Amino acid sequence: MSNEDFQKDMSEKANEPSKVDNVPRQDEGTEPSVFYRCTCPECGEDDLELLDVGTFFRSEFLGVTNDGYFGCGDLELDGDCHWVIECGSCGHGIFDTDVVPFDTLLDWVDAHGQAIKQLEFSCPVCGSEFLDQVETLKRSRSVRAVYEIRDNSETEAHAEVALSFERAERGGESVRYCCLGGHELAKDDGSPVQNVEELVVWLKARSVVDKG
Repeated sequence: MSNEDFQKDMSEKANEPSKVDNVPRQDEGTEPSVFYRCTCPECGEDDLELLDVGTFFRSEFLGVTNDGYFGCGDLELDGDCHWVIECGSCGHGIFDTDVVPFDTLLDWVDAHGQAIKQLEFSCPVCGSEFLDQVETLKRSRSVRAVYEIRDNSETEAHAEVALSFERAERGGESVRYCCLGGHELAKDDGSPVQNVEELVVWLKARSVVDKG
């Protein structure tokens, strides 16, 4: 399944009725995982940016309109992942080199990040420990030309549309939290968990409170 098909499948599942409500609490004695929270070591601002300079869009080139606009087919991602990390406030680069191996990035985060205990999640329906934030995206691309074309090997013409290379993505109105199996988190009243504040309340309510 492609990444786009997977996101579409998860978006459809996010609109289904809530399925996870009465969740068993976590076992006592379970050690929580740690998240290493990072800020800029130069200016101290919380404005670090992780860039992937090795990935770029690739698209089938169909032609050019009389107005000079490119007409393209579907957009795909191509290239390798090359990580660059820098501060958006002061421009400080964390590493001397432009391209950073992923293992080097992890070592830096482990050494310089603030260790914060994170809230655990386990789906009571399927046992998955992976939680997704599912947001329906609205993607739009300008139509440059609509026409029919016949290949040399075809007897009948087929419809084709030429699109702009630029793609606009807008956040959807609905945000849901689901496990990888599509089981959705719900509040006590049955309504879905729809923001990070509600998610924290949901997880904390189902965690064991250490009373000492």
